[in-house]
Amino acid sequence: MRLRERLDGMRARSPRPEAPPPRLPPELVRGRIVPALLSELAAEGGAERTRAALMALGRIGPLALEGGSDTAAVLVEHLDAADLGVATSACLALGVQGGPRAATSLVALLRGDARGQELIGRGRVPEALRAQAAFALGLVGEGCAITDLARFVRLELLRVLDDPATALDLRAAVVIALGATGGVGDGSEQVVGRLEAVLRHEREDDLVRAQAATSLGALLEGEPRGEVRARVMTTLLALLARDDLSIPVRQGALLALGDLASRSAEELDRRARSALWEATGRGDRAGRAFALLALARVASRSALAAGETPELDARAEAEVARETEQRLRALLAEGKALVRPWAALALGWLGWEARAQGGRLEPETRAVLERCLSRERSAEVAPALALAAGLGAADGAGRTLLERVPRRADGSYAALALGFLGHTEAVPALHLELRAADHEPLRLWRAASALALLRDAELVPELLAILAQCACDTSSVTLAFTLGHTGDVRVVEPLLAMLADPRASQRKRAWASYALGLAADRRPVPWIARYATRVDYLAATPSLWSPFGGGLLEER
Repeated sequence: MRLRERLDGMRARSPRPEAPPPRLPPELVRGRIVPALLSELAAEGGAERTRAALMALGRIGPLALEGGSDTAAVLVEHLDAADLGVATSACLALGVQGGPRAATSLVALLRGDARGQELIGRGRVPEALRAQAAFALGLVGEGCAITDLARFVRLELLRVLDDPATALDLRAAVVIALGATGGVGDGSEQVVGRLEAVLRHEREDDLVRAQAATSLGALLEGEPRGEVRARVMTTLLALLARDDLSIPVRQGALLALGDLASRSAEELDRRARSALWEATGRGDRAGRAFALLALARVASRSALAAGETPELDARAEAEVARETEQRLRALLAEGKALVRPWAALALGWLGWEARAQGGRLEPETRAVLERCLSRERSAEVAPALALAAGLGAADGAGRTLLERVPRRADGSYAALALGFLGHTEAVPALHLELRAADHEPLRLWRAASALALLRDAELVPELLAILAQCACDTSSVTLAFTLGHTGDVRVVEPLLAMLADPRASQRKRAWASYALGLAADRRPVPWIARYATRVDYLAATPSLWSPFGGGLLEER
């Protein structure tokens, strides 16, 4: 199922992965899905439906159309929509689609110049739309196999960053987008230097500095050695040593160290791990949590190149991983309430990465996870323990997790954990959970995700059967979203029928478009993951996320 493939894809750190084979037959996408989405756009069924169809076309990628046009031209045509939300979706869809034509249109929007004004049919490009154009350009740069185009994207982003008139929200968006444009090479040394300058500049807004730190981590992750990495890590460590460092910048620096440090015995890596351990015991609660998760990531990362296994270095790295696991285990068993859920999740990360590398958590760690899970009653700690047990392959936790599935408080997390655990005996119970959760979207999604992780052959037929009987809009939307994520050819016709059904609500028809885009998505990992897993949420500006709604992270 696609969820497992996407989890594996998120583990891969290559900035330019090879394109995966299409999951749906190309003739089905061209012959059925794309025409249906184009008809949906022509129907002018309202902003929600239009935005969904635009994003679906973006996910599918550039395709030629009859008459000499292409899907990129369709997206560009919708930039001048009267509804700013529709224009924003068209803008982001261009970034998701990628390519030179998308880049030139997005640069015009980013600049806010005469061409950008012409594209949107307004006398001024709104700052919010310029920020979304920056995010979209980050996606173009990330997936770009054309060196000159990648360099062009970076230079244009830097041009806006260097403009003293650029407002805070746009500056933050540009900094975040630069972090999405790929790793070292292709002229990115200039980007690294500029982001370092932003991070060190004390008159810069702390929200921008925090995102500069995480962008540096995103750019340099996968570079376990090298002068540039060492310089950036030295800067981060110097900042963390200051008592007057603001909370947002401190949090960003901790997250960045999680991207950059490794479990090697080299002095810089030792200093980084020491700084992270120190951060787990002082400062704000979120910073402590970030430090714990960063330590798990660091302990999972080797500095040895592929095929390079010097015995002493490998032994030293194994010792660091073992010590980290033991200290996290002690925090879970004996730590304070505010630390324990994060120590559990950190152990889960360690376990998941160990499994990917052919290893496992120590038997004592798995036993502690099982024991704590069986005794835990806290609504905050129990879900974290459930996920940690599943990710960390604590096999003995299967029975406890199964017993918790029907519970409303944390049962959906237990269901998801059973999927991570690979507990195939849970399939019948998870099907019961799927049926019982038809009016609870998150519960339904987690049960379906667990069955997908277990590669259950009956998941898609079961979801389709529930959808056929479902009269609830919210549940129908969740079912469509879940079906789209499977990438199964059997979901296409039912979703096309939902899209064309005049009796269906506008919301249901919109989500049918989203789901079709998910099913036909050419990316192994959803486009939003590039940003959602690489930023400091607590240092968000409105273009990224707002508690009042809107922002990049609300897009689909």
